[in-house]
Amino acid sequence: MTGDQRRRVTLREARRIAVTAQMLGAERPAGLLPLVERLTFLQLDPTAAIAPSADLVAWSRLGPSYDPEELRTALERDRTLFEHNAMVRPTSDLRLHLADMTAPRGAQGQGWVERNDRFRRDVLDLLGARGPLMSRDIPDTHVEPWPSSGWTNNRNVTQMLELLAMRGEVAISGRQGRQLGLALSFAWAAYPFSLLALQENTNDLMIAALLVLSLAALRSPPGRGALLGLAAAAKFAPLAIAPLLATGTGQDRTRSRLRFGVAFAVVCVVATVPFIPDGGLRELYDTTIGYQLGRGSPFSLWALHPSLDWMQTLLKVGAVALAAAVCFFPRERSPRQVVALAAAVMIAVQLPATHWFYFYLAWIAPLVLATSMSAYREPVLTASAAPAVDRWTRPAALPD
Repeated sequence: MTGDQRRRVTLREARRIAVTAQMLGAERPAGLLPLVERLTFLQLDPTAAIAPSADLVAWSRLGPSYDPEELRTALERDRTLFEHNAMVRPTSDLRLHLADMTAPRGAQGQGWVERNDRFRRDVLDLLGARGPLMSRDIPDTHVEPWPSSGWTNNRNVTQMLELLAMRGEVAISGRQGRQLGLALSFAWAAYPFSLLALQENTNDLMIAALLVLSLAALRSPPGRGALLGLAAAAKFAPLAIAPLLATGTGQDRTRSRLRFGVAFAVVCVVATVPFIPDGGLRELYDTTIGYQLGRGSPFSLWALHPSLDWMQTLLKVGAVALAAAVCFFPRERSPRQVVALAAAVMIAVQLPATHWFYFYLAWIAPLVLATSMSAYREPVLTASAAPAVDRWTRPAALPD
């Protein structure tokens, strides 16, 4: 290029070019497929501290209208996108990548595949005969184990599938993140206040369990009403999420809300009436709600610093407003969003409490863990680039 054909750009212009090229400007892409076509790929990464990288990139360009389910639909149903070598690319670009598939890089891996040719043929024959399978359903018939000093050592099936995918001989047909329950179990067991509450023999773990069960029964209005009623009969704090669970995902009709309310009220009454003292409801109030309202705590900011009562009042008003608002906004929400809102309300209730104890952290921990770990299909904890729960299949005939 000659000197008179060059164009110098200012630093500001260079920044504008970079931002626009990455589709981070004011004008949003028309949808997920146009976005990927423009960026050429989205990178897949099993690590999801906040969210998988592909979803973060898509959401930052498309905004709140983006739903991670769109990516799954495009990959697994519509097939407008395909996955290869940990990248999501437009299916219209498939021909551009055939050369890389027929001559994949990585001498160690390809040499291992050649030395395990019988294992390779077993995998291909099985997928050809039975169709898409989970990798754990594919027998390990290796001749030579996969050598590694790290996580992938002797993970022969997943390594063979990854290498065959790089060669274009197999393809990922879908992902199913079924390791979430195990991950949540480990996280809950590792949470220090779980063990502390268990060691001190308090009923706070029962509250946590009932809150989780009431949210797990989200599809059943009377079920979640009854379970939340049990939680509220043991501690009053769970009452705060009653408006949220009454509306559920926002799609419940008046009849469903009524069924929730009846189940909630019946269980609360049945669980409380046998314990009404001789002094009647007045004594019951004085020994429960009245006692708690006037009870101090050495662990509470408000008991230690009474001069901050104005801030405590604001937080109380905010907690009540939040508990009421989530009954109406957002109008429709996913089950994960319901769990997240429940966690937010329970935290808001604890913040202005004059009597607060660290055992109460056990109430909100499972809700926070479930919200942060259940947002996506990808397992939160994975041992290799391709999780052991991926479904693999023989690809359809490639275009000429």
